[in-house]
Amino acid sequence: GQQLAEVAPELPSDQWTGIREDAAGKLWVIGSGIIAVRDRGGQRFRVLPRAPGGLSFSPFIGDAMLDLDRDDTPVATTEKGLCRWTARGWQPVGAGAGLRTDVTAVLVDSEGSLWAGVAGVGLERWLGYGAWEHWTTAEGLPHDAIWAIHRDAAGTVWAGTREGLAFAHDGSPGPLRFKAR
Repeated sequence: GQQLAEVAPELPSDQWTGIREDAAGKLWVIGSGIIAVRDRGGQRFRVLPRAPGGLSFSPFIGDAMLDLDRDDTPVATTEKGLCRWTARGWQPVGAGAGLRTDVTAVLVDSEGSLWAGVAGVGLERWLGYGAWEHWTTAEGLPHDAIWAIHRDAAGTVWAGTREGLAFAHDGSPGPLRFKAR
């Protein structure tokens, strides 16, 4: 098969851990220290500026992760939380916004909710302006180390944890309660 250098010579040889395609067909990729985008039908990736303040897209624990919000804006993990791409560049989302820093998974669901798995702390959903919802083993997760998050078309939130898979239907009456599989 083709080597990366043949397909995308403008990108460094790196560990690429996230790939997303937006509604316009742009392809977004994330490596340990870089995020790049290629327009639909484009021949080359454009590397985005680095995160501010020396932040790296390598989280403290786990691999660099990337998702796209409802406006197809990239949201990426860093060693101090998350960063969102805006018209003014990268906007950190971390302790100042109420997020714990060891983010191991990120998801922006179809409703636009930003979810973060936090190492040893559980699952969080950003409600905006420093307000977060939070789930741990007390709410049914099999472990507080979250490695993957997914929300399916029926509204079920899935969490891959260190000790098993859990799910909860968002939209049920009352607080979100997880069940382990």
